[in-house]
Amino acid sequence: MPFLDLLGVYGEAPWLIHDDGVHANDLGHRLVANQIFAVLASNCSGLARETRELEQFIPRWRDESVLQQDARK
Repeated sequence: MPFLDLLGVYGEAPWLIHDDGVHANDLGHRLVANQIFAVLASNCSGLARETRELEQFIPRWRDESVLQQDARK
């Protein structure tokens, strides 16, 4: 089971904690969300496998060839 050390996300940065001294402030919430995403992305490959299988049925929302041409300029 994946583990996330929420207090470790804050480190020694008191400016990430709300004035109440308990809860995260907006920036603290963003860091926690980023860490949650990192743990899920590192430990839940099944989610990516399912998405890859569904990709063949999802219509493209943009023309990738145009983006590739722009990158060559």
